[in-house]
Amino acid sequence: MANRTTLGLEEGLFELRGPTSTWVWVHTCPEPKCDCRSALVLSTPMGREALLSGGAAVRDAWQTGTGYVEVAATLKDVTTFVLDIDTTEVSAPVGKEPLDLRAHPEIQRLANLIDGNTLDEVGRLWYRGKGMPVPDQRAQATPEAAVATGRRPL
Repeated sequence: MANRTTLGLEEGLFELRGPTSTWVWVHTCPEPKCDCRSALVLSTPMGREALLSGGAAVRDAWQTGTGYVEVAATLKDVTTFVLDIDTTEVSAPVGKEPLDLRAHPEIQRLANLIDGNTLDEVGRLWYRGKGMPVPDQRAQATPEAAVATGRRPL
């Protein structure tokens, strides 16, 4: 755990554009050698401060590397799901089963509010969470860079 990255208290906190104020708190995989591109998303209809308070245990578990996804699954009054940063596929936090969004309207609403700009920010958060420098956006935007990395540009 000596190589674990530490992020700021509100790192990954985003206000989504929409008819009402909607906040999400995103936690990307913190394992430095893991190349998964998943992000745990937390949200509550009770606002920013309630999200920070309700999600604090997840942030603490993320910082210490002690099962942040499992902690998220125990939260009350907080919507949680996993978002693949590259494909935007949505799955359950535990078990990673893809979700039928028609059966989860609140998760569908949140996933639909996560736009390209927010995904770009989540992509940058992924790099910071891994303790890696964020690549130069211009270099990532070239077709050659996409082919070289095997991933679509952030």
